[in-house]
Amino acid sequence: MSCWFCSVREAEDDHALKIEMYGDIDTRRSPSQTQVAYNVRHIDVPRCADCHSRHQIVSLATIVAAALTVILIAAVLCAVFEWVSPWIWAIAAGLSFGLVLGMLAVRFVAHKSIFSVRQAKANFPEIRGLLEKNYRFGRQPKGSPPESSQPNDVSNENQPPAP
Repeated sequence: MSCWFCSVREAEDDHALKIEMYGDIDTRRSPSQTQVAYNVRHIDVPRCADCHSRHQIVSLATIVAAALTVILIAAVLCAVFEWVSPWIWAIAAGLSFGLVLGMLAVRFVAHKSIFSVRQAKANFPEIRGLLEKNYRFGRQPKGSPPESSQPNDVSNENQPPAP
């Protein structure tokens, strides 16, 4: 099987992109508890070692760029409020701005001629089919359970509805 991201090299099982999705959520309420049922699907997107390492480089470059952006914002705040000497914030702003541009260039070069993880989550055929069936990314639903279309209130089955 070939790598889905580059379509050039042979995919390796150790480097596959593993994604979990959940769907078909149903809740049933009883007087003492709420039961939530859902299906979890495990999807492996075939990926070669080269694409795996390039995706890791992109992730690292994104984290470094985010940290440098925080430093750039801090340097601009220091300049606006005159907290430190102008040469200190100017050096920090210049370095962080240049390095942010460098990290963005690294991301661009690493993604050249391969699909990104984000594109895999949107375009891989099995994932796209599950998204059309209202599946979501993750292992379990977050937050409160959705309302059931068929409430299962055992204690009120034989009682007339309240006025």
